[in-house]
Amino acid sequence: MMIRKTLTILAASCMMYSCGTKTESNPFFTEFQTEYGVPSFDKIKLEHYEPAFLKGIEEQNQNIQAIIASPEVPTFNNTIVALDNSAPILDRVSAIFFNMTDAETTDELTELSIKMAPVLSEHEDNISLNQELFKRVNAVYQQKDSMNLTTEQKRLLDKTYKGFVRSGANLDAEKQARLREINKELSTLGITFSNNILNENNAFQLFVDKKEDLAGLPEWFCQSAAEEAKAAGQPGKWLFTLHNASRLPFLQYAENRPLREKMYKAYINRGNNNDKNDNKETIRKIVSLRLEKARLLGFNNYANFVLDETMAKNDSNVMSLLNNLWSYALPKAKADAAGVKVSIVEPAPFQQVIKTSGQVLAAQGDESVAVATVAGVVSFRGKVTEGMSVGSGTPLVTISSHNIADGDPVQRARIAYEVSKKEYERMKALVKNKIVSDKDFAQAEQNYENARISYEALAKNHSAIGQNITAPIAGYVKSILVKEGDYVTIGQPLVSVTQNRRLFLRAEVSEKYYPYLRTINSANFRTPYNNKVYELGALNGRLLSFGKTAGDNSFYVPVTFEFDNKGDIIAGSFVEVYLLSSQLENVLSLPRTALTEEQGIYFVYLQLDEEGYKKQEVTLGADNGKNVQILTGIKPGDRVVTEGAYQVRLASASNAIPAHSHEH
Repeated sequence: MMIRKTLTILAASCMMYSCGTKTESNPFFTEFQTEYGVPSFDKIKLEHYEPAFLKGIEEQNQNIQAIIASPEVPTFNNTIVALDNSAPILDRVSAIFFNMTDAETTDELTELSIKMAPVLSEHEDNISLNQELFKRVNAVYQQKDSMNLTTEQKRLLDKTYKGFVRSGANLDAEKQARLREINKELSTLGITFSNNILNENNAFQLFVDKKEDLAGLPEWFCQSAAEEAKAAGQPGKWLFTLHNASRLPFLQYAENRPLREKMYKAYINRGNNNDKNDNKETIRKIVSLRLEKARLLGFNNYANFVLDETMAKNDSNVMSLLNNLWSYALPKAKADAAGVKVSIVEPAPFQQVIKTSGQVLAAQGDESVAVATVAGVVSFRGKVTEGMSVGSGTPLVTISSHNIADGDPVQRARIAYEVSKKEYERMKALVKNKIVSDKDFAQAEQNYENARISYEALAKNHSAIGQNITAPIAGYVKSILVKEGDYVTIGQPLVSVTQNRRLFLRAEVSEKYYPYLRTINSANFRTPYNNKVYELGALNGRLLSFGKTAGDNSFYVPVTFEFDNKGDIIAGSFVEVYLLSSQLENVLSLPRTALTEEQGIYFVYLQLDEEGYKKQEVTLGADNGKNVQILTGIKPGDRVVTEGAYQVRLASASNAIPAHSHEH
């Protein structure tokens, strides 16, 4: 008897020591002894989680049993508050574990989460489906209006009671059993879904081995990608992944569209690649089980089950809200689709303008004309059009001399060459013997050289169909001076070619503006063929000269600029010129695209709200071709339609866009 008692005491001591050691070694078993209760991550190890979960479940079960067994009448404190505080260990370990699996998961954590999911699901069902516990919660809930609770306490009570109801506390035993099975299966399916997404995310690697494929990407980002590739065993390349820090900058900045497409499709197709990480069957099971759960709990779909705890309450209210938002968003969407843009008016510098006319001229020495070298009928070599680019020596036209009275000029030149050559060689032998004079021999030699040069020049560009006329310089066809089938004579101009490297802008300014010409520093001009405004500042333009014309009867002063021909500017065009002089400060101006005109009166459209616009009459000042000074009608801070004003005008008349236009 004494031996048995001793053994019992010894065993109990060992158990107490074991438990004490375990408690001390597992940081989840006690409150964190840190400032503000921050988790002791340096002490937390993988092996601590499962024992903490099990210990937490055991602790909560004991506390819940104590609530049920209490002989006291159910109250807010002994039931609701006690239940809310029943799982200190479980709350601690759950908060850290599930944050770790979301933020920094590992294979070990994933394996453990799959193992614990059904255990925790069963534990939650054991609580929510505990009829004795629910009786006490319900008893408190039924007297909530007479307990004088605070707002926070009412919220806790309401949340606790509804949590039981939404978890199946009012179901019969058969339905509760099925609900347990559904919850257990859903707990593992949710983890499977997330893990498959994570696996696909981590597996994707986009290696780039050509530097030109990095166009658009910031330097720091490329350096980071190079380091990632080196770490992955691919030095000299750049590695991009689906992680946010890599994917988002790549999609935002990369100019290579195929690579952006590859990255984007890889991201949106995670779990949809018919491999071991495919989620389609998982999704099917989740959707099916959620629908069954919702119907068990009295809802027609899972959406209504979830929404029941939100402000919306059901899917009908959600759709009503979305449709209502749509009515407000639609005018904005239509405005964007119609190209309507709005800008806030702010005072800014604006240059004084002298509006006049002028002409774009080709710079001297940059223009040449291809002329006919023989007489004949013109035919074009392919499609020759004004403005097309040509290289030096490019065939432009062919001149055929067949069937003309004088015959083939090349044949005539060849005959003349052969005859003069024979005469030259004959006289060369005779001049040695003084049979012919030196003067006659020199003349024969000259005739021979002229005939040779003429023949070689013609023969060089000659073909079976006629004489080819080529571009004398590289540049652009400025003008075509003949038509297909025209008869031309030797020396007649055919095609002019300009190099268009530099152009002149010559403006004719009335003499009354002569005192202001010294303040002119640049100009804009508008072309008639495309109604486009060009800025000399953007074309490397500079003022060359201004002064009186040579003509005594002229009342205009020429102002000449030189600029690069970087666009589609045609030399010889007559243009509207906007001479820019001294700068004015704090001027309200708008793009010309903001203006609409009705019977000589100008209007703009002010945006009142997302769907409302007001037509406003304005008075115009100086006009530089692109922007117009506004003297009256607007003020700083006004939101003005700067693009799409005519669309707003037309829409206001038809009430198409915006929906509620305010036109006065």
